[in-house]
Amino acid sequence: MLFNKKVRTNTSPVAGISQFKFLDQSALPAHAVIRERLNAWFENYPADARSHLKGRFQRDDHSHNGAFFELILHEMLIRLGCTVEINDMDNTKRSPDFFVQYENKKCFIEATVVDPDKRPFARDVNTECVISKLEKLDSTDFRILVETHGKLSKALSKDYVTRPFKNLMSKYSMAEVQQIIDTEGDESVPYEEIKEGNWTLRGRLFPRSPLHKDEGIIMGQVRDAAPIDPFTRLRDALSEKAGRYGDLDAPYIIAVNARDQHFGSLSDDLNLLLGDLSVSLHENDSSPPKCSRKSNGIWPHYEQLDGVMIFHQIDYMNLHGRACLYINPSKENLHLPEPIYQLPHTKWIDGQIQSFKGIDGKENIEFLLEPPNSNR
Repeated sequence: MLFNKKVRTNTSPVAGISQFKFLDQSALPAHAVIRERLNAWFENYPADARSHLKGRFQRDDHSHNGAFFELILHEMLIRLGCTVEINDMDNTKRSPDFFVQYENKKCFIEATVVDPDKRPFARDVNTECVISKLEKLDSTDFRILVETHGKLSKALSKDYVTRPFKNLMSKYSMAEVQQIIDTEGDESVPYEEIKEGNWTLRGRLFPRSPLHKDEGIIMGQVRDAAPIDPFTRLRDALSEKAGRYGDLDAPYIIAVNARDQHFGSLSDDLNLLLGDLSVSLHENDSSPPKCSRKSNGIWPHYEQLDGVMIFHQIDYMNLHGRACLYINPSKENLHLPEPIYQLPHTKWIDGQIQSFKGIDGKENIEFLLEPPNSNR
């Protein structure tokens, strides 16, 4: 098992330790459900590959994220009905991570994870103490999404931290905040800010879902949301994987978990794969703008890469992020194992881009939250 049965007493939602240790020590009911799910998935993983995966899963966060992504890919593929063989268990890089088959069709899949940029002040003890104080707020109606910018240079008192949010929650009902979301969107929800020097904390108010009635008041934390460049790191990761194995005797797909919050739209995906969109305007005539692609995409340089699966911000707390398999435009007649096409996917037909939703008409992999025998 990835997680042993033992008495757990940690009820704090603020980690401050590695992701594995936090999940392993947490006594929160939601985390118990996650541990049970991951243990079940691990039992489905090939026996001869479990030890290697477990070792990586229990190490530092980057190794943990990579092992988790491989675990979820394996579970996804076998739930779809594919046969999956694990390759490269000793990290010799002789072949892609997965060899996938269904009837007479097969493909290789290589997994990679691009983590968010690490800031110089990624660990900020004073900010963590502020979050701990906020977590002691009690509300059956609301949860708070926290965004912090900069580094907090001193400790703040509990009253100074919590008073603004107590006042904020007293001003609104759940119905009023939900009405704001329905009419104006998430970005317009009520919020409070605390500022100290170059440090800012903004807490945005959201109605508490019945699904999270037993969880803490902090629904998430976004740290230092300053603009960064996730595209370069994603392109570098895909480029490094795209040409690694040379000629293969089956289609080659890279699956990437883009864990950066600043990357996630369809246009982002297409810019990454095809090249940034460029629009030329003509000042002296009325002809329509001319659209073209720059040469900084992946496929203009790696035509041998048959497909890319892009997953957005997938982790053990979130299987709702957008996911899509993109087929190389030059491979219209690509024959992958048929069940893979049950995933959300995009391909080019007669030169036109066509998008298809996945199981239950969704654009994610939420079907993994259901019991295995309920999948269609």
